[in-house]
Parts: sequence; C-alpha cells; structure tokens
Amino acid sequence: MSPNERNRRDRASPPAAPDPSRLKQAPHNYVARVIVSILTCGIYTFWWEYDIMTEGNRHFVANWEWEDSLASAVQQLAAA
Repeated sequence: MSPNERNRRDRASPPAAPDPSRLKQAPHNYVARVIVSILTCGIYTFWWEYDIMTEGNRHFVANWEWEDSLASAVQQLAAA
C-alpha cells in the first residue's frame, strides 16, 4: 500500500453504526386490515394509510444521521 493510499484511508472517518435496536419490526397483518376495512366501509383505510406513511417517516428520521455520515465519508474518499 502506498503512503498516499494509507493517508487517504486514515483521513476518512467511518460512519457511525446504525442503531441495532431499530431492526425490522413485526410484519403487518394485511388480512386483518383488509377485513377491518371492509367491516368499517373503508374508514379504516384512512388509518392504515396514515400508519404506513408515519412508519416510513420514522425510518428516515432514525437513519438520517447515519446516511449523512456515510455520504460524508464517501465524499472525503472521493476528494482525496
């Protein structure tokens, strides 16, 4: 390994590890949700849509810092 490669590797700080406690959640029970949607004449589908959207938003908020640090590390490697 050349000194230039070693210097480039040492300057790039590794991204922080993602939080292991936020691993995959239990799967959704789609059959029950469809049945409840039919029984409530479609009213439950509004809650279902809200629930799915907030789950995705929580994912992005939880991983934002890690993704930013990863992007920063890649940019530092590319600049070197």
